[in-house]
Amino acid sequence: MTSFFVGSYVNDITLALKASVVSQEHCLVISPPGWGKTDIELSAGHKCLGKNNGLVFIRFAASSPPQKVEGVFDPQAALGNPARFVLVRKNTVFDPDAKIVIADEFTRPSDPVFDILIDALNRKDIPQKDAPVFWGTANFATTSARSEALRDRIGLIPWIRPGVIDVRAVVDAHAHSMYEELEIGDFPTWKEVLEVRNADPGDHAIEVCKEILELLAQEAAKAGLAVNPRRATQWFNILFHINVLLTGKADFDSLEGDACKCLTWAWANTDETKAAEWQKIASCVVDIIGTAISELKGKTLDKVRMLMSKTGSNAPRAKLAVELGEIIQDGQKELEQLGSKDKRIKQALEELESVFVRIARGEDPFANN
Repeated sequence: MTSFFVGSYVNDITLALKASVVSQEHCLVISPPGWGKTDIELSAGHKCLGKNNGLVFIRFAASSPPQKVEGVFDPQAALGNPARFVLVRKNTVFDPDAKIVIADEFTRPSDPVFDILIDALNRKDIPQKDAPVFWGTANFATTSARSEALRDRIGLIPWIRPGVIDVRAVVDAHAHSMYEELEIGDFPTWKEVLEVRNADPGDHAIEVCKEILELLAQEAAKAGLAVNPRRATQWFNILFHINVLLTGKADFDSLEGDACKCLTWAWANTDETKAAEWQKIASCVVDIIGTAISELKGKTLDKVRMLMSKTGSNAPRAKLAVELGEIIQDGQKELEQLGSKDKRIKQALEELESVFVRIARGEDPFANN
């Protein structure tokens, strides 16, 4: 029996990883501990490459030596005649067979290791098309001159803010795969990734991308965020390639909602507050439907919180459930009235339904927030 990760946030991480691998722009996923970032990345890597075909996994710590990421000397080559200086780079960030490198606990290494990572994320010793893509995980982001340089080389940094979880679904998924790897849903194979990477942008696609990216750059400037050439090209790579993956067309004349959503993660933010500010800026430009969904869902949940705080624990359970149910029902109607086929509306409706189910059971739907 195949068991899948549970929660709408899994879809966001998966979308970010899809955009990363097809655009060949690195991705760093940040969230509190315990939400399965590493396992989701491993599942995506295995779906794309298989378990032993170009996937490198490295877990970092403050004590990680440079040799762990750079390689170790080959003693046989050093003792040869003539002696040669050779680094063994299997399972390092410079592994010549690496296609995807999962860098777990990406923000924890020491400064010397950071310096090596800065080189690894911007390879100049091999053709760009042969460079591996990095998927990092972190529970926090550090701020220093080194980490700023490192983040500038990362195209996607989604800060994941998981909401209410369905405990029953989580336990059920775990119970059916206690000794196996949980899976994500659909993910492109390496063959499909290469097809998308090799797609030549058509004139219509270029114009569509230029129009929205120019507007995005203008809004970024208004917020005091300077867009350099590297960031602009990262934006184009992400937007074009994820749209090709989603539509199957290299010369599209409109953008998919999920493709635009990826741009809300396409800024190297140093803290969660700045990440939230960027998401608001980008959402207003590139993801109008997504912004509306988020606002309507948030408004509904705020009303639920307010009523629960007013009534307290002494309120009759049945009466409280009815009142909360009416609030959630009104929120669901507003979401449905958006009149869009965007799948995120369905996800938001399911999340609100999950909140009501927890309330009906007598649980606090915000206990895990």
